[in-house]
Amino acid sequence: TTSASDGLVCFWPINFDENNSISDDPITFYERVRSADKLLSSSFSAGGTILAVGSSDGDIFTYSVKGELGLPVKDQTLEGHNAMVITLSFAKRSLRLVSGSKDGTVRIWSRSNGTWDQVVCNARTRVVMDRDPKEQIDVLFCQWSNNETRVFASCSDTSIRMWNMSGEQLQVFLGHDDEAYFVQQHPLVPDALVTCGHDGHIITWSVDTGAALNTFLNVIEGEGRASVLEAVFTPNGDNLLTVDANGHISVFGHEMLRGYGTTPREQFFSTDYLSLIRDRFGNVLDEQV
Repeated sequence: TTSASDGLVCFWPINFDENNSISDDPITFYERVRSADKLLSSSFSAGGTILAVGSSDGDIFTYSVKGELGLPVKDQTLEGHNAMVITLSFAKRSLRLVSGSKDGTVRIWSRSNGTWDQVVCNARTRVVMDRDPKEQIDVLFCQWSNNETRVFASCSDTSIRMWNMSGEQLQVFLGHDDEAYFVQQHPLVPDALVTCGHDGHIITWSVDTGAALNTFLNVIEGEGRASVLEAVFTPNGDNLLTVDANGHISVFGHEMLRGYGTTPREQFFSTDYLSLIRDRFGNVLDEQV
């Protein structure tokens, strides 16, 4: 499936032939009410039976892929947000959906008997005191806790927040000085939360106390700090892989695994791709001399 700024949601059938080709005739749904409306986020339910798509007008559209003949059908429109829906994430064990919006709220949606109930989590309260008090707080990223009893969200005021299923704010994590777009609990250690931000910081937090347990600053030689854009844990939780704005993939872990012992060590320096300096005879000069 794809959704885009043209207002179209497309379901692309896959032809399970020897080439596993994708059909060039998708099933489409047009969700643009106004010319400026865009589709910004999407998420599939754990069983793959429901797709949710967030719109710039604040609506969330749901589609069922269990319609007649197995074709997708429009299900419902979830109303509640009054600004663009930036992030969506389905729970892995139930038909619950969390959404985050530029209206400064996180909403937890629960499906029961064909209808969706919502709980509002308020992120508009000011917790970072050195920011402009008139600044609008947007919700940038949402994530479920491992046991799906709590919801984490990163906000535009650089805070990370945690709520329970009743919408009560339980914890605020303060330490980033720019926006963070990765928030996830350690897969095996539920008290450990890892966040990565555009400030180049990778921070491990205690979920229970909100204290920062460890901080790493991603610095590129000769260029300074580099934004960390994405991260993922290995399934066993031994390693965290991150990618930064300079295209570097870094591997973090609590110990060096044997498998990495035979891997050739590669180095990158900021001058690697600069043009060579030559004298009038064509000889290469050392620019450091």
